Amino acid sequence: MADVWAVTDLAIARSGASTCAELCACGLASILMPYPFHKDLHQRANAKVLAEAGAAILFDDEKDARKNAVKLRPVLESLLFDATKRKAMAEAAKKLARPDAANHVAQILKTLASSGA
Repeated sequence: MADVWAVTDLAIARSGASTCAELCACGLASILMPYPFHKDLHQRANAKVLAEAGAAILFDDEKDARKNAVKLRPVLESLLFDATKRKAMAEAAKKLARPDAANHVAQILKTLASSGA
């Protein structure tokens, strides 16, 4: 996906943990539509973090394609014609990125393994 994100100015996506991590790592502005059918709405919580940081717009999925299209159009159009806003959102996403997370977790696991915990 890194190749796709590299040539993208704006993503419209669900907001699973991996997607959010990729958007942040790549510094990409986004409109996030959390999956609306999961009982705990965990994707909404993920999207909220990015939205509150200014990295994304949280767009609640109406579960109806026509309703989504009507509501999404003005949001999408406003971002398509505002490069400054997209750039600010991308910078906010990059600030949330944790590119060293895998190494950090590996170090913790090595420490735990060597301590016998």
